[in-house]
Amino acid sequence: MKLRFKHLVPMVTVAGVLLCSPPSTAAVPEHLQKSATLIRDGEYAGALEELDGLLAIAPDDVFLLRLKGVCLMELDRTHEATGILTRAVGIAPDSV
Repeated sequence: MKLRFKHLVPMVTVAGVLLCSPPSTAAVPEHLQKSATLIRDGEYAGALEELDGLLAIAPDDVFLLRLKGVCLMELDRTHEATGILTRAVGIAPDSV
């Protein structure tokens, strides 16, 4: 049985807006919402594209890194997911 991480979607729309920086970038909420929708719909490759765009703005955002790790796991790209999640733990050890 493959686990799905759809329970993270509400966190994307609430916590992600608060944690993503810089908040002055007007496109951040739109891209964050789009990534949440794609994750909810199981479109993990599309969500990765959105998350990569957000991570270009905020490369050390642990929340975004965690979501990227989840998407990579869902796409069976576990080696890449491990690297991303390890990076998130390195930034904020209590975050994962």
